[in-house]
Amino acid sequence: MAWVMTATIGGIAAIHGQGMVSRLFAGGMGLVGLGMALFIVGEAVDPWTIFATAGGLLCAPVVPAAIVGVALWGYARRMSARTAKGMRLLKQALGFRRFVETADAPRIRALVDQDPGYIERTLPYVAAFGLLPAWGAQAAELAPDASWLEGMEIVDVAALGWLAEGAIMLLGEAAADAW
Repeated sequence: MAWVMTATIGGIAAIHGQGMVSRLFAGGMGLVGLGMALFIVGEAVDPWTIFATAGGLLCAPVVPAAIVGVALWGYARRMSARTAKGMRLLKQALGFRRFVETADAPRIRALVDQDPGYIERTLPYVAAFGLLPAWGAQAAELAPDASWLEGMEIVDVAALGWLAEGAIMLLGEAAADAW
């Protein structure tokens, strides 16, 4: 339970620290205090403790989840509007999404000609927008040839496994002889 609260507070702190919302707590100490309070509440209302003391309450995890939900709801109500930096980032992201949706092969080819690593750098963002199938079909045709790149084959991976197994056996024998 504590990890859920820690992750939630970490996410809020990351968004808050990136300037996506205006400063809610002076110096960030209020956010740290909120995180500590939620952590303490989560530890105090541990699901197994409730299960043991409430005579077999089957919905014990609901109580800490409700506490976290109420705390986050209260935090969300106090959030201010997006900052100027947050709005710029949002506009850039939405503009890139529109470009990915409407870009044709010649436009992408021009970008790849200017910067051969363009496709590799933009691929994670395209995947995050859920536009990978359409973009991937066009990008596959335009990607630079990587015939020089050789990877391990299945046989090589198996040989690597056998090599590792042999090394472990030899280490085990050496350790046994040393004792």
